[in-house]
Amino acid sequence: MADPPDSVTGPPPGDPRVEDPVLAPADDLVVDDPGPETPPVVVAVVVTHDPGPELEDALASLGAQDYPGLRVLVVDAASGADPTDRVLAVVPDARVRRTRADGFAEAANEALSVAEQAAFLCFCHDDVRLEPDAVRILVEEAYRSNAAVCGPKLVEYDRPEVLLEVGRSIDRFGGAHTGIEPGELDQEQHDAVRDVFYVPSATMLVRADLFHTLGGFDAEAFPGSEDLDLCWRARLAGARVMAVPDARVGHREAGNVRAVGDPAEVRARARRRLRTAFTCYSTGSLVWIVPLGLVVSTLEVLAFLFSRRRTEAVAEARAWWWCLGHPGRIRPSRRRAQRLRTVHDLDLWELQVGWVARLRSFLAHHHADERVESIGDRVRLWSDRTADGLRHPGTLAAAAFLVVLVIGSRAVIADGVPAVGTLVPWVGVGPALDAFTSAWRDTGLGAPVPASGALAVVAGLTTATLGHPGLAQTLAVLGAFVVGPLGVARLLRRLGATRGPAVAGAVLYGVSPVIRNAFAGGRLGAVVLYATAPFLVLTFVRAAGFAGPTAGDRRGRALLGLASLAALTIAFAPTAALFLVLVAVAALLGSLCTGRDVGAAARGLAIAVAGTVGALVLLFPWSLSARDLVDDPAAFGVALRVPDLELGTVLRFATGPAGAGVASLGVYATALFALAVARGPRLAWVARAWFLVAAGVAAVFVPSRVWPDAAVPPPEGALVAAALGLAVAAGLGVGAFGEELRRARFGWRQLGAVVAAGGVVLASLGFVADAVDGRWHAARSGWNDPLAFTADRPPAGAFRILWLGDAAVLPTDPFPVRDGVAYALTVDGAGDVRSVPRAPAAAADAVLADAVGLALDGRTNRLGRIVAPMGVRYVAAPVRNGPAGPERQAVPGLRSRLADQLDLAELGTERGLVLYENTAWFPGRGVVAAADADAVPAGDRAAIPASLGTDLAGAVTPLGAGPAGPGLVVAAEAFASAWTATVAGRPLRHAESFGWANSWVLPRRGEVALRYDDQWPTRLMIAGQAVLWLVVAAVGWTGRRRRVPVTGARLSRVERREQADERRRARDAMQDRRRRDDLDDDFWAQA
Repeated sequence: MADPPDSVTGPPPGDPRVEDPVLAPADDLVVDDPGPETPPVVVAVVVTHDPGPELEDALASLGAQDYPGLRVLVVDAASGADPTDRVLAVVPDARVRRTRADGFAEAANEALSVAEQAAFLCFCHDDVRLEPDAVRILVEEAYRSNAAVCGPKLVEYDRPEVLLEVGRSIDRFGGAHTGIEPGELDQEQHDAVRDVFYVPSATMLVRADLFHTLGGFDAEAFPGSEDLDLCWRARLAGARVMAVPDARVGHREAGNVRAVGDPAEVRARARRRLRTAFTCYSTGSLVWIVPLGLVVSTLEVLAFLFSRRRTEAVAEARAWWWCLGHPGRIRPSRRRAQRLRTVHDLDLWELQVGWVARLRSFLAHHHADERVESIGDRVRLWSDRTADGLRHPGTLAAAAFLVVLVIGSRAVIADGVPAVGTLVPWVGVGPALDAFTSAWRDTGLGAPVPASGALAVVAGLTTATLGHPGLAQTLAVLGAFVVGPLGVARLLRRLGATRGPAVAGAVLYGVSPVIRNAFAGGRLGAVVLYATAPFLVLTFVRAAGFAGPTAGDRRGRALLGLASLAALTIAFAPTAALFLVLVAVAALLGSLCTGRDVGAAARGLAIAVAGTVGALVLLFPWSLSARDLVDDPAAFGVALRVPDLELGTVLRFATGPAGAGVASLGVYATALFALAVARGPRLAWVARAWFLVAAGVAAVFVPSRVWPDAAVPPPEGALVAAALGLAVAAGLGVGAFGEELRRARFGWRQLGAVVAAGGVVLASLGFVADAVDGRWHAARSGWNDPLAFTADRPPAGAFRILWLGDAAVLPTDPFPVRDGVAYALTVDGAGDVRSVPRAPAAAADAVLADAVGLALDGRTNRLGRIVAPMGVRYVAAPVRNGPAGPERQAVPGLRSRLADQLDLAELGTERGLVLYENTAWFPGRGVVAAADADAVPAGDRAAIPASLGTDLAGAVTPLGAGPAGPGLVVAAEAFASAWTATVAGRPLRHAESFGWANSWVLPRRGEVALRYDDQWPTRLMIAGQAVLWLVVAAVGWTGRRRRVPVTGARLSRVERREQADERRRARDAMQDRRRRDDLDDDFWAQA
C-alpha cells in the first residue's frame, strides 16, 4: 500500500472541502458565536480505512439525521485510494482529512483540533448505519443524564431485529461482556437507559471538552481496546457513561461471521486489553488482580489447550507476562490516567461482572470484542454433527472400546500401576531430576554414566500432576492404551481414510494383545513404543514426502519432529532405534512391489536414518553409552531368552497371558480383505503395511528359531510393528470397500466385508475377556509391597537387594549371568524408575556375576559373604514378577543352590518369591572401627577371595548416624577417583578396597560426608542437550507460525472479508466432503 501524500489529494488544491492534516484545523466545521436558539454543535467523526460499499450508507445516514447542528468530518487512515470523491458525492458539505494514522484511535484523535469549538463528538466506524434520530436522542440523553459518553443500541446491519450489544461491561481482568445472547431478537428487553462500563467505538457520542481533557484516544490501546480505555479513563475522572437504547445503529462488521484470526492479531488484542487494565487500575487493585490473573490465565490455558480456544487462552496468558515485562511502555499512559482519578476502583465494581460471567463467556466463545458468527448456528451444527457421530457404528465401536478399557483397568485406576519389570514406581520431581543430572548412576554397583532422558520426561509428567508420581505413572501407562489407537486414526486419516475406516483401524490396534502383554510383563519400553509408533509412522510419511495429502508439508520441520519423537521413544525403549529403519524398509519394499512413490520410499530410508541419528543427538550425552552395546546388550533392553516360539504363537501375539487364542487371527482376515479390494495409492499403502507386519513377525520368530539361546529384546516391541501394520491395512481395506461398493453390484466384496467385519469381532473377543480381572492379567502389585518391611528392619544402613532368576520376572533392567539366569540389584528396597534403563555393566558388576556363577555351580556356599561388601542384605528369587502375576518356569537348581549357602537365612514371604537374609551383611556406606580396619583388604586385589576372607558383620557403623571413627570409611560403589569423603570440609585419603570398592582412612572422630565430585562435565553436556531441545522447539514453533500468512501492511476490511469468505467456503467444502466420504462407512452396515 502506498503512503498517502503529506497534503490533500483528490479535488484541486485550495478546495475548501478538503483539509491539509497540518495547516487546516477544520475550524469552519463549527459555528462561531451560536445564538441562543442554535443547538449544540456535534461533529460526526467518521474514521475510514480502505472502505467497503458501506461507507456511502454510513454517510447517507449521517446526512439524513434530524439534528440540525451536525457537521461531518471524515478522517481517512492511510487508505490505498482517496475516498474524497465518494464522501463528497454523498455529503457535499463534509470535510475530508487524509492522514497516515495507523489505526482507528490515532485517526480519531484528529478530532482534537475541533474539540474546543464543538459541544460533542460523535465517533463512527465506516460500516454503520444510523437511524435518522440517533444523534438527536444521544444528545438529548447526554443533557438529561449529565452523561459524558453515550452509546446507542447496536443491531445487525442486514437484520435490524437482531441485537448485537447495548453497552458493555468488563470482568476484573478487562474481558468484555455484553449480556446479549448470540442471535437474540430485539424485543425491547434492553431498552432501559442505564450506566454501563463502556460503549463500543462503532458509534459513540463524547463530550468534546472531556475528550480534550482526556487527551483523546490512547493510540497504544488499538486494536480492540481504544473504546474501553477512553471510557475507563472517563469513569476515573468522574464522568458518566450511558447506553441509550432508543438510538439505534446497524453495524456490519460485528454481525459478520468471524473467521479465525491471525494469531498475531489475537495476541495484540489480548495485550491491549490487559494493558488498559494495567493503565487504569490503581496500584492497590493491581497488587491482588495481577497474581489472580496469572493463576486464572494458566488454568484457562490448561483447560483449553486441546480445544479451538487454545490460541486465545495462550494469548491471554502471554499478555499478562508481556504487561509485567514492559512497564516502561505502560507507565506514560498510566500516569496520565491516574492523574485524573477522582473515583475509587471499588465504586466501579458494580458496573463489572463477576467471575462466573467470565467463565460462561470463555466457554460460550463470545467475548464481546471477539464475537463469533451466529454461535447459535454453530451450536446447532455441532449438535447435529454430534448426533450423527453418536449414531455412527464406528463411533459406537470406539465408545465400546473405551468402556471395556475402563472396566479392564479398574483395579489399575484404583491401586496404581503394579511395580513389575521396568514399570517400577516413579519418584518425585526432585529425585528424578537429581538422578537425571547426576554423573553417577546407582544401577548395579554404580557407574560414571549419564542417565537417560526418560527421567526428565518422568519429572515433567510428575510436575504436570502437581507432584504426584503415582498418578503421573498411572495416567502415562493407561494413556498409552488410548494414545496408540488415536495415533492410528490420525495416520489413517492422513493416508486418505475417512472416519469409519480410521475408527476401524484404531479399534483393531486398541484390541491387539500386544499392549496388554507388555503391561502384564512390565515392559515400559514396549508400552511407550505402542503409544508413539503410529505417530512415528505419521511423521515419517510427512518427512519423506509421499504423494497425496503429505505433498505440501515442510520436510525439514517434519524431520525435526521425527527426531524429537524418536528421541522420546528411544529414551524409554533403546531398541526402538531400529523401528524407523524397519518402517522405511517396509515402505520401500511395498513401493517396489506396487511401483508407486518409489522415490519417496527411497528418500524415506535416508529420512529414517537421519531421524534416528537426530534422536541420538537429542539424547546426548546418554547416547554415548551406545558404544557398550556389543559388550552389554542387556543394558539396552536385549536381555530376555524366550522359549522356541511357534509361528502361530507369534501371529496370535501370544507372548504373554493376554489374547483370544485362535480368534486373535481374525484381524488377519480384515487385513487380507484390504489386499483384495484396495486399488491405486491405497493398495500401495496396504502393501507397505503388510511388509511392516512381516518385518515385525520375523523379528520375533526368526531369532527364536535360528538363535534359540540368544538374548533378545521383549517380543512385544517388535510385535508393535506387526499390530500397527495390520491395523493400517485393515483400516485402508474398510475405506477401499466403500469405493468398491459405489462402483460394483452385490457380489463377493459384500461377502468379504462380512468376513472382514467378523475378523474385527473375533479380534475383540480376547480384549473383552481380558478385561474381566480388572488389571489385564498383571500382578496385583509388585514385590515392593511385600518387601516394604526390608527398609524398616534394624540395624539401619544402606542396603541392596540381589534378585536372581529369569530376566523376565526381575525388577528393573537385569544383568545376564548365563543359561537364562540374570540378576538385578536394587537400592534400599525393590527399586524405582531411577534404575531404568540401567547403565552398562562395569568391572565391579562382573565380580557379582562371577559370584552368582560360583554359587550356581556349587563351588561356594558363602555367597552372602562375597556380596556383603556390596551392601547386599537380601537375596530374592522370584518365579513371577509380582503377587498373582504371570508365572515363569523357575531356573533349574537355583533354589537348591541358594539353600546351600551358609550365610543366607530363608525368610517367609508370598507365593512366587523366595527371600533370604544375608547374615554376613554390613551397611553399604559406613565406618569400620579402627580395631577392625586392618581386616579390610586394600589395593587392587582379587575381589572374590578378598571378600571371602573378610567378615565385618556387626563391625560397621552406618553413615548418617552421627559422628564416627576413627577407622576406615567404606562405600559399596564401584571404585572411581571422583568419589570423595570429607570431615569438616577436609578430604580424606582415598583408596580401593575389596578389589573394586572405595575406602578412606578416617584418622579422627567426625561426621563424614560422601559425594561424587565429577559432576560439571555431565551437567554442561545436559545443558547443551536442553539447548538442543529448545532450538528444536523454537524451529518447530516458528515453522508452525509461518503457516499463517502475515503481511507487512494491515489488510483492508475488504481483504479481511474476502479471506473470511474463503475460509468459510473451505470449511463448507470440507463438511460436504466428509458427508460424501461417509458413504465409505457402509462397511459397518454390511457387517
